[in-house]
Amino acid sequence: MSYRNPQQVVDTQTGQHYRNLQKTISSTFGAVAKNYSEEQEKKRLKLLKDAKASQELKNKIENNGIQKKLDINKVLLNNPLISQSATGIIQQQKDIDMYSVLKEQKSPRTPEEKVFMANVELAPVALKKFLTTMGSYLVNSEKELGKNLGKMGGAAEFQSQDYPNFAAAFLNLAPADRKLSIDNTQEGGPVVKVTMNVDGKDISIDSTMIEQLQGYDSKGIYEVIPDVSEDAKESVVALLGDEKGGNKGFKEKYLNNPVTEVKGGYEITYQPVNKDAFKSDLNTSAQSTINSLTKNESVSLYNFFAKNKEGFIPVDYSSQGLDDEQKKELLKDYIDYSYDNFAGGQSRVEIGKRRLREDDGTLSSSESSAQKKAQELELYSGEVLQAIEENKLEDTLKALNISTNNVITSTGDEKGDITGYFLKKGGNEYQFKSTDSDIDTFKKLMEIKGYKKVDIQNQVDKLFKLDEKTKTKTTPNTTAAQFNK
Repeated sequence: MSYRNPQQVVDTQTGQHYRNLQKTISSTFGAVAKNYSEEQEKKRLKLLKDAKASQELKNKIENNGIQKKLDINKVLLNNPLISQSATGIIQQQKDIDMYSVLKEQKSPRTPEEKVFMANVELAPVALKKFLTTMGSYLVNSEKELGKNLGKMGGAAEFQSQDYPNFAAAFLNLAPADRKLSIDNTQEGGPVVKVTMNVDGKDISIDSTMIEQLQGYDSKGIYEVIPDVSEDAKESVVALLGDEKGGNKGFKEKYLNNPVTEVKGGYEITYQPVNKDAFKSDLNTSAQSTINSLTKNESVSLYNFFAKNKEGFIPVDYSSQGLDDEQKKELLKDYIDYSYDNFAGGQSRVEIGKRRLREDDGTLSSSESSAQKKAQELELYSGEVLQAIEENKLEDTLKALNISTNNVITSTGDEKGDITGYFLKKGGNEYQFKSTDSDIDTFKKLMEIKGYKKVDIQNQVDKLFKLDEKTKTKTTPNTTAAQFNK
């Protein structure tokens, strides 16, 4: 067997393959790592972008809500009739938050959402219009519900008191819990509603009611007695001869033949007034005034004139209005009112007056003395009545030189409100209170002067007229100036 040297083979490729493989693996992992890093950066940027967009959306929603709330608050703060703190419009704030979200949504809106969105947009304008209109209706309410209540130019007595009470509460003239709400779900637009809780009873008025009032017979949220005094005065003055009114201005056509009488130490000549002729000539202008009234105004004025008549039943505002007989009665009452208040209500016009004297044989000495006392009584009665008619209690007393140093208070001490005054004279104490009737005040003032009760009562019978309904004397029958002529 022959010996053969082994043949050695040098492998130069395997290592190269490993090196190439290593490069390939390194290259692959490098590319993967790079791609991963790029993806992560894209995600990070997307997240930042999404976060920014989300924040911008959030800011838009908040800004939308803030602006709407500011619009509402601006209306409330600029309105003197209702304070922001009293409104409690939490629902409106929730509606604004919902509106802010819906405004930024891209999906189509439902019909209900469209109505809702439009109403929230209009809510500040609707609220301002409601409060402004309410203010215009209530501009005179403080007087109508206060000193003029039940009088011409004041709230009518014979009506439901809900809306007069609402008005008083709305103007802070009476205590009440109040709420303001806005309904944004109605197709006709936002409905603003104010609710006053007066003595445990909720009384509400909303913007739809206000819109209906504008086409309704009433001129406000409650009924007012129309003030026809200026029309009445103008009608009377047009018929008077010298436009002075009272008992001096009648034209001759309204005066009958002169009559002379002796009374109270005087020879008096006068002409009786033909009241029927005068009132007849007032008819045309009176009818014009009555025809100018709305149905509800006619009802208010009729009730005002008729309320003291026996068997009076007030006409309701929900009725068809006055019937023909009631219309005739209203016209007559208005003419009587015109004559009594602006023509002096006189039955005669004095054209001459001569004082009778002892030396002409017409009066004895005793008659003269009695006449003098009677004249003094009548003159002082006139002064007292004039002081009562023209002044408040304190000024009445001062006008008659009666001290007001001694006061009566609501609490019985100096801390209370002044409700009256008292005077001690001749062992008697005379109290004068603001709640006293004119007749009571008149009697006490005459007693202080020293006049007898029988003489005082005679003066009451002359100066005050009888209330046909109560059968008591309440209202001054004539002015002091006319009495002392």
